[in-house]
Amino acid sequence: MYHKMLVPLDGSYLAEIVMDYTAEIATKLGLEVIFLNIYPPEEEELLPMHRAYIEHAAESLTKRALPNKITAHGKLAMGNPADKILDYARENGVDLILMATHGRSGVSKIVMGSVAEKVWRTSPVPVWLIRGRPFEEIEKEISDAAIVTLDGSKLAEKAVSYAEDLAKQWGNGGLEIILLSVCEPPNIPSDYPPDMPLSWEKHVEAETARHQEKIKNYLENIKAKLQEKGLRARVEVLPGQPTPTIIKYVQENPAQLIVMATHGRSGVSRWLMGSVAEGVLASVNIPVFLIRPSSEEKSAGSEPGA
Repeated sequence: MYHKMLVPLDGSYLAEIVMDYTAEIATKLGLEVIFLNIYPPEEEELLPMHRAYIEHAAESLTKRALPNKITAHGKLAMGNPADKILDYARENGVDLILMATHGRSGVSKIVMGSVAEKVWRTSPVPVWLIRGRPFEEIEKEISDAAIVTLDGSKLAEKAVSYAEDLAKQWGNGGLEIILLSVCEPPNIPSDYPPDMPLSWEKHVEAETARHQEKIKNYLENIKAKLQEKGLRARVEVLPGQPTPTIIKYVQENPAQLIVMATHGRSGVSRWLMGSVAEGVLASVNIPVFLIRPSSEEKSAGSEPGA
């Protein structure tokens, strides 16, 4: 379960877009919020200004959340932004990190490109990334659902347990979990025997259908386990290439968030390799919840689950 959320703020408009999301998420999950403002050594004389800013952010959230009684604190750190975010998360029992991004341009100010990338690729806890669109613009569009992208690998499947915790903790009846997998065209040997009973086209069609059915059965098994725990879940198997197919589905079916399991610098498990995750991050307007499995899980989870 989730108890404490870390939210880096740098004073910029884009970073402060997370304020609306912070209020929504903290209320739904009943979280304690820590706002963290990181300043460079050359601004040490401006410490009172930084302190006033971050304490005001915490006070504003507390007042805004009434009568939900969110507990919020403002904290300061001096040094390298990514390192300080990660250090604070490790040393203070943080359960997740919430950050604002704006697609291909990276993340605003203290969380510019490489900083945001370092955080989500090396964070010991899940990172909830908000692309720079105000919550009020998407609030009426989104459903109470979490889209979990799965490719059949044990690493990707790690995302299911995190989505399960979110669904259990989410207010107003919880989140529906959508188990989404993309069925790419199967690899079929080109040495097709001329005496085969099926034409090449029919053979490809049959192999594709068989592959889709295998993926569907795999997802149905996961769905059944979730439903046994009293959670709402459904399955989506879509043909195509991972990046554009996921993006199109999310655009047509906006949810509260997408949950994806990553494995550090190697990208995202199996078909969700680096560029796919980055493509999704840069192209969707709903939050993306990224999980980085531990080294032990990477070693144990390299085998496919489907």
